[in-house]
Amino acid sequence: MSQLIKVAACAVNQTPMDWDGNFENIRNAILAAEREGAEVIVLPELAVTGYGCEKGFLLTGVQEKAIDMLFKIAHISNQLLVIGLPIFYRKSLFNCAAVIMNGDILGFVAKRNLAGDGNHYENRYFKEWPRGKIGTLTINDQEYPIGDIMFDISGVRIGVEICEDAWVSNRPGRDMAEKAVDLILSPNASHFSFGKLQTRLDFCRDGSRAFNCGIVYANLLGNESGSMIYAGEGIISSGGKILAQSKRFSFKPYTVTTAVIDINKNRASQAEQVSFNPETTDSELVIKSNYFLNSSQYEEPLLNTDDWESSSNLKHEEFSRAEAIGLWDYLRKSKQQGYVVSLSGGADSCSVVMLLRDTVEFALKELGFENFISVLSFAKWSKLLTPESTVEEIVYYLLDTFYQPAEASGEKTLESAKAVANGVGANFGVINIASMVELLKQNVESFTGDTLSWDNPKHDLTLQNMPARVRGITGWTIANAKGKLLIPPGNMSEIMVGYFTQGGDDSGGINPIGGVRKSYLKKWLEWREVEGPMGLAPAPYLSFVNALAYTAELRPNVEGQAPQTDEGELGPYVVRDHMEKLFLWDRLSPVEILERTKILYPMYEKKVLAKWISKFFWLFSINQWKRERLPNTFHMDDHNLSPRNWLRWPTLSGNFKEELAELEEFLEV
Repeated sequence: MSQLIKVAACAVNQTPMDWDGNFENIRNAILAAEREGAEVIVLPELAVTGYGCEKGFLLTGVQEKAIDMLFKIAHISNQLLVIGLPIFYRKSLFNCAAVIMNGDILGFVAKRNLAGDGNHYENRYFKEWPRGKIGTLTINDQEYPIGDIMFDISGVRIGVEICEDAWVSNRPGRDMAEKAVDLILSPNASHFSFGKLQTRLDFCRDGSRAFNCGIVYANLLGNESGSMIYAGEGIISSGGKILAQSKRFSFKPYTVTTAVIDINKNRASQAEQVSFNPETTDSELVIKSNYFLNSSQYEEPLLNTDDWESSSNLKHEEFSRAEAIGLWDYLRKSKQQGYVVSLSGGADSCSVVMLLRDTVEFALKELGFENFISVLSFAKWSKLLTPESTVEEIVYYLLDTFYQPAEASGEKTLESAKAVANGVGANFGVINIASMVELLKQNVESFTGDTLSWDNPKHDLTLQNMPARVRGITGWTIANAKGKLLIPPGNMSEIMVGYFTQGGDDSGGINPIGGVRKSYLKKWLEWREVEGPMGLAPAPYLSFVNALAYTAELRPNVEGQAPQTDEGELGPYVVRDHMEKLFLWDRLSPVEILERTKILYPMYEKKVLAKWISKFFWLFSINQWKRERLPNTFHMDDHNLSPRNWLRWPTLSGNFKEELAELEEFLEV
């Protein structure tokens, strides 16, 4: 006879140290899972406190509050619950998962492998728990086991892998398999990046096949603390098969994914494949409990994925939806009145405006008007809307945009800015900054005693930066006046080499596109013009920006000289983006990159490539001080440029002097 257990993976949209909000999400998710008949309910890693507390984890008050909240959570349901929180034990802090049943805490599993690369710095706050060790934790005069433990509940053997534990080659699941594990419960806080879902599906499916067990994977949801976006994956696998998968990027505060796992079926497979090890069957690492799992008969579940998951343009779909939930959560958690964008008419600012428009439509479609307005009730303009309000009417109140022409501005960028603003429904205006730039120029000349002129090469950078900085000041001032958040549009390709003005293009609170390359953004804009995310209409008005050459429009056109363009100054974006990958991913030297790019791009002469590479490395190394001052950036790709999250680099260095000297022979060819 089959022993069937219904399990649930709950994704929750938490905020660091938001005790009331976090508890409400946890409580509602547990009750929803219980209503669906789940006997085993898994919530994410550090869901009690929020994953992004950083130094807050080390505060005694935070640790104590987490314990208090855990006891409240324990009494929500009599089902088996697994949820993450920090636990202080013997002068060290551990990233743990509490295992609860019938209102009693059975013990705490401590994370063995901490995430310490890229976006993660867990080892700054937590200690790794040693393999095979158990301690005794005392809370309110009650003793609880803590450490590398499993649980035997009415004969069902249950283990816990916490996020990174499942990503390492020697994952704890291997040890659990030797102890005949039936269920591996996996609380996670694993951030989104392009294509990462497949990796998660692989280790859930492959792990359940290799260990002959069921795996329940529960991840965080939404923009938790500023930069990282969590897709809210709930994945349930058994015996090498994905039984259920959640919808991703939900605008709801929680999601619940359920499935039924056949324990005896997995045991039968295990009997055929795994040799008996008498030393591990009754190991002291297994905590026994007489609590009873219901094990009723259930119908076979269906996969719960969205149609867009199978789209041929999955990356574009992921980008659109990840950006939308990131922008939505940033707005509602910061309690700002909306967003402000200085709309230049170029690719960066137009893509941000388009993403904000899509955010509104995604949220409306999923939440419905009443819930949408309820979430944004702090915004004064929300009271002006009715159920009949269109997406464009909502965007009008949410988003202020303005074009700021100066000496070098052109009619085509103004036309593009107008078309995109009108297309999405944003409030739009023109603020001519020529007089402000001229006044600034006069004041600088008065102080320096030097007349600034485009004819003098030493004045070029100063004159280019003036309008950009004035635009930044104007943007901040409007944002302050309207109680909104200023967005500085700047992509990864330009940030990499410092191709932005300090105090100008970097001015703002959150940069949603700073984690994507310009070459990708161009493809996304072209796709969004003619197709777009599933369920949303194309945006033909993007044809204006897609027809433009990329240019900062900071230097006036001079007769007889080529107009200023980004790629004219820095080289083709697609080539430069490849240089960045070879440098930061493959860790190649300038000469090695030259040899590789010559093979990849044979249409360019070697001396031209050498010139671009030399300029890339020089600009990268001297502009770390700019990257240190960047606002929060959404993480989208496999890595990002934020020194707070990923790319730590010395502000002062040798600037690749010797390495670039090796390129000189090619520059002279």
